[in-house]
Amino acid sequence: MQSIAYVKYFLNSKNKPRQGALLKVEFEKKHVGFADLHPWVERGDLAIDRQLELLKHSQLTDLTKGAIRLAQLDAEFRFKKLNAFSDPYSSVKNHALIFDLFSVNLSEVEFLLHQGFDTLKIKIGHLLKAEKEKLLEIAKNFLTIQLRLDVNAQVDGQTILEWTDSLEPILKTKIELIEDPCPYDQKVWQKLNKNVPLAADFEKSFLRSFLNPTESLKIKPSKLDYGIEFLVIKPARENVETLIELAEQLDAKVYFTSNLGHSIESAATSYVASYYKNKLPQLVKTCGNIHESFYQDDFFSGEMQFEGPYLTHVKGLGFGFDKELNQLGWINL
Repeated sequence: MQSIAYVKYFLNSKNKPRQGALLKVEFEKKHVGFADLHPWVERGDLAIDRQLELLKHSQLTDLTKGAIRLAQLDAEFRFKKLNAFSDPYSSVKNHALIFDLFSVNLSEVEFLLHQGFDTLKIKIGHLLKAEKEKLLEIAKNFLTIQLRLDVNAQVDGQTILEWTDSLEPILKTKIELIEDPCPYDQKVWQKLNKNVPLAADFEKSFLRSFLNPTESLKIKPSKLDYGIEFLVIKPARENVETLIELAEQLDAKVYFTSNLGHSIESAATSYVASYYKNKLPQLVKTCGNIHESFYQDDFFSGEMQFEGPYLTHVKGLGFGFDKELNQLGWINL
């Protein structure tokens, strides 16, 4: 890298404004690419000022590593004067993201299905009994829907095991997976996996223990049954090629999700997901790169073109947003 500049931003969510920074990275031969740096302090990330300070001194976190990888990919497209979302780009299908299950009524679910979504990712774990009843209502009313339930490991193993044991058959058939049902325990996850398929978010999971500092795999070639059928990958944080290899060794499917950051990150992740979906169609399942409804619209999100669960195009070179990026007041790091 030759130089890095940044611009801080705020995104207005329903809960509170969220802060991050856009990066403008100049690589060798004056190739320039852009990326998003969006920490989630409540999940253990360093705050944005600390992220930038470490980056200034060439000390990289998982987030800054991910941002630089995506910026480099963006720079390659921009150098070639290409848009990442032109041919042969083929948009990957995405799930709809629901943070508050109890705020969603059946007409809103019907609207999402009408738009082309067939998979809902829903955050659960605070009121399991009531959540089960709400999920059952959805399952009974929509025969084609699939549910991805994200517990974020907030529930203990025995509680979630009893909950999955109690699920009505019609609801159980609609659950594609439960993501991070509880803190990882191999025996518990094996039992849970007999009830419903399980997904591990690499960002939060025990799977980090399989990677040494040089990111070479340590999992045994014979592979044990870890109770994992899906691996969740966030390109903004993780080395995708390494995790694809890990998923293949675990005999798990994968799906890509955004880091719930800036529109630039959503666009970049959509491209990466599409690339691997085309390369490994049996491995990559419906993804989670569309989160625009989580934030109020701004002049970046307005440049993104959607067709239901598909991001089809973003104007500009690379991952797009040329006009918007050129109007920003970049500060040298």
